[in-house]
Amino acid sequence: MVTSQSPPFMPHKANMIINAWCHSHRYGFADKVDLESGKVVEWTYGSIPKNLREIIKHTLGDFSESVDEAVDCFIETDCTDSDPEFRQAPGVPSSKLLHSFMHDKRKRVLLLLGQAGSGKSTIGMKWVIEMGEAWHADKAYPVYLYLPRCKSVKEYMKDAVGPEKSPVNDQAWRDFLRRHSFFVVMDAYDEMGTTENVVDKLFKELAVSKGIKVIVTCRSGYLKMEGKADPLFWPHGLGGREALQVAWVCPLSWNAKDQISRYIEDQVMKRSHKGLSMEQFEEALKSNPELKSIISTPYSLKVMLTVLPGLFYKRMNKPKSMITRHSMYKEYAKEWYRREWDKLKQNHKLAELAQQAEVDDGNYIRWYSRAAQQLCLHMLRQRNIIIRHKSGGIFLSEPPFNLSMRQGHVEKELGYWLLRGCLTRLKTNKLGDILEVSFVHDTVRSFSLPRIPLRSFALVWARKTISCQRV
Repeated sequence: MVTSQSPPFMPHKANMIINAWCHSHRYGFADKVDLESGKVVEWTYGSIPKNLREIIKHTLGDFSESVDEAVDCFIETDCTDSDPEFRQAPGVPSSKLLHSFMHDKRKRVLLLLGQAGSGKSTIGMKWVIEMGEAWHADKAYPVYLYLPRCKSVKEYMKDAVGPEKSPVNDQAWRDFLRRHSFFVVMDAYDEMGTTENVVDKLFKELAVSKGIKVIVTCRSGYLKMEGKADPLFWPHGLGGREALQVAWVCPLSWNAKDQISRYIEDQVMKRSHKGLSMEQFEEALKSNPELKSIISTPYSLKVMLTVLPGLFYKRMNKPKSMITRHSMYKEYAKEWYRREWDKLKQNHKLAELAQQAEVDDGNYIRWYSRAAQQLCLHMLRQRNIIIRHKSGGIFLSEPPFNLSMRQGHVEKELGYWLLRGCLTRLKTNKLGDILEVSFVHDTVRSFSLPRIPLRSFALVWARKTISCQRV
């Protein structure tokens, strides 16, 4: 019997083919090998599930901390089958919801709804990463798709492994789909551009697979019809409404004291050199009862943990001052600007450029804040929450950013570090020679919008009115 361990007198190409065959059977797939070159011409994607955490970081761009927290520092919220705004109903842990959905043969799509910051994306990331870490060949293939940046499943897989390792033609890709079952998280349905129809395209693409389970995350109000409890969502090609299950992520419950305490303890340990101790945080909660109404989601809890030291000491100096949601996010933005400014000053060249631009310790917050407002305003004009900057693009090439791109690389001058500091996450798409810019979270973008001068808003609406009249 010939094996991959046969004597060295075996022809080199034959040895490569046997090795490829053994490798493919280890994973349960069948690789195709070019007899002339010995190269694998159909890639099985077998390495993706185990590396999903790193792939998601790459997909989201400069946002790795939240991906790690999704798995390592996680508060499990309850989920319910009815909209909390219409009817209060007991919930079940999110892990139990996933288990019942995966074992319900009638349901193929789970629409996961909730308010901004409720943890929808975090839950989706956690589920898909855990499935990847426990994956083997006969299991559903886990895939994470961030919808605002997704064109197709094939493009996502190609980006994940590199174009040189992906199927060489459409037929190879269709064969791969038919051979496997898929567990797909389609994240941030509400953050896609209004003219995009990516989800229908994805459903159609995945419908040919051996089996499919899809999680779609979306803000509650986005799919709501006035006076109706059921969301407006139809999974085309996957069985229609009969195959759809809808669940809502419940607001953060302070009754889950043990979970919240563990989360706080983990975060306090991370920030022990500059934040409050566990005892001080508990004292702050007791002395500021309004915090429990402000902290209604896991994201707002994370924000509060970041800013509470500053607000806590301000409250000590002004005992009558109240901590509000606005003051919380204002302090969060300042903390972000402060951290990025400290990083910038450590670079001698950047510090000199900042000095030439007359930016210093006294006005850097205004510098970042105005730039963030410009980003918000541009997104409003474009009706998109992602700015896609190409070589030769106008908006980010002008002051204050003055970005320059060459062959998919952004020159990291002062404007680039200003952009980084504007509460944004950045992703460079080298294949398309594009820099993609978005805010770290929708709640942060919502905080920056009201700070834009009314005159600038008036210009945007005037342009929209003229555009509509022309149409």
